[in-house]
This record gives sequence, structure tokens and C-alpha cells, in this order.
Amino acid sequence: MVDDSTEPLVTAIIPSYNRPGRLERALASIEAQTYSPIEVIVVDDHSDEPVETVLSRLDDRFVANVQCLRHEKNRGGSAARNTGIEAASGEFIAFLDDDDEWHPEKIERQVAVFENAPPNVGVVYSGVRNVDSRDRTNHEKTPKHTGKVTKKLLLHNFIGTFSSVMIRHDAVEHVGLLDERFPSWQDWDYYLRLSRECSFESVPTVLVTRHTDSSGDQISRSYRKKRDRTVPLFREKYEDWAREYGRLFHRQMVAAIQYRLGRSALSNHAYAEGREQLLRAVFHYPALWEAYPYIGATLLGNRGYEAARGVKRAVVRLRH
Repeated sequence: MVDDSTEPLVTAIIPSYNRPGRLERALASIEAQTYSPIEVIVVDDHSDEPVETVLSRLDDRFVANVQCLRHEKNRGGSAARNTGIEAASGEFIAFLDDDDEWHPEKIERQVAVFENAPPNVGVVYSGVRNVDSRDRTNHEKTPKHTGKVTKKLLLHNFIGTFSSVMIRHDAVEHVGLLDERFPSWQDWDYYLRLSRECSFESVPTVLVTRHTDSSGDQISRSYRKKRDRTVPLFREKYEDWAREYGRLFHRQMVAAIQYRLGRSALSNHAYAEGREQLLRAVFHYPALWEAYPYIGATLLGNRGYEAARGVKRAVVRLRH
């Protein structure tokens, strides 16, 4: 990082739990940023190996600017981010998950967008590339929507991971902390709340690499939590928002949620349950065309679903 104290301070918040090797990689991507000054806050969510051990392996000059906060017990990613927010002093706040990486120009380009945007812009997000354990691209998401985005966000979290966003500190103060009741979709919930307070802008290119190699057990737990806790809470909070756009849009929003839940079930190899969720989705909104291939694939069980996923991954890789 090239130090230039005339530029606005950016606070980078990294929640971390039991991933020391990945945390080291994430921190290295902050050290490689072309922008300065950056205040780095690592929130150790009570890891077995304290984060200070990882910091001891990094360059002393970089570590001197890292603030490490440790929870006395494991509280989850949202609580860790909230701890970081409460300690942040930057004009802008940027999150980085400990298994993700920022590209070197990420912070510089987002700050530049803010500096050229009107004050009602509170969020700037970038594109994200998802890679597997062999660094093969399995999905790439580039920004498509800017401005007032509440209606679009009610149907789809088109932004994705927290690692892609930079938020004006003033906007964070207006909406408050993350809702720690959500075991998943915390990012989607927070973006929706922000969308009522401010406009969104983007850097229309990939500036984040997200490593997606979760274990089967993690996927299974994630699906059950979505079904039993996340989806009921999400619908409770946002169905009234959807109704503001009319009855048909409300049905479309419910269908979008059921579709996401169905896809999560299929990832957990719960094909009958996944098919049931997908059928509920098209019942609410028959024009949800993307659901039908997955409904058909579930009739063939694991073989059909994996074939459908394989075709999708192959298409993505051919584009890169």
C-alpha cells in the first residue's frame, strides 16, 4: 500500500473463525492494495488458534496497522462484523471474508466511484469470481444494477458476498448493525435495509475472488437453517415490502425465495424436498422459467442433478 494521508480512511473488517491459512491469504490481499490509508480490523470469533498467531507470520510493518479483536465465545459472522463496525473509524467500511481475496486495485477503484458520486450513494459494489479448491472458475457475477435497487433486491441478491461491497459509514449509522438472528442471507438482509436509505453504484468488473469449497456437512447444516430459520424470518421482514409493488410482484418474490430454498435442498442431495420447494415456487409464479430444468433433473436423482450442474459449470468455464 502506498501511504497517502490526504485520501479518506477506509476500514477493512475481516471476521475470522478457525481458518488461519485462509486468513493469511486474505490479509495479504489487503497488504497488496494500491490504496492507502486502510484501517484493518480482524475480529477473531473465538478461534481455536488465536488470530495473533497468524499475524505473527506477516510483515511487521503491515501488522502494526492491524487491530485484532477477539470474542470470548463463538458468536457467528454477523456478530463479528458488528464488532468490527462498532470499532471502525473510517469514512468508508469494506468487509472481507477470511476465505476471500481482494484484487489489488479493489479499494482504490471503489473510493474513486464514491468521490465522483453524489452524497446519496451509500454503497459501491464490484464483481465477484467464485473458484473451487483447484482455482477453477465455477461462477462469475458482474454488477448489473445501480441506483435505487430495493425492488430488484427483493427478488434476488444480485450483489452476493459482503467482500464485494464498500459502504459509506454514514449509511451504516443510519441503518444500524447487522441482524444477528439470520444464520444465512445476512448480506441480502443488510443490502435491502441499505437500499431504503441510499443509492447503489458499482465498479463493473471482477475485483474479488471467492473460494467456495464448503464441505457436505456445512452445506447440509446451511440448508436446514435456511429452511427452518432464515426463510421464515426473511419473509416476515420483507413480504410487506414486496406487497408495496402489487400482488403479482409479491407472488414473484415468494417464488424467488422458494426457488433459492429448492436449489439449496438439491445441493444437499435432498431431491424430493428440493422438487417440492421448486414446485411451490412455480405455483406462486409460473413464469419462473429457470426452475423447470431443475425440477426435471430431480426426477433422475443425483445423476440428473449433477449432470445439470456439470453443464452449467462447463458453460461458465468456456466463457473464461
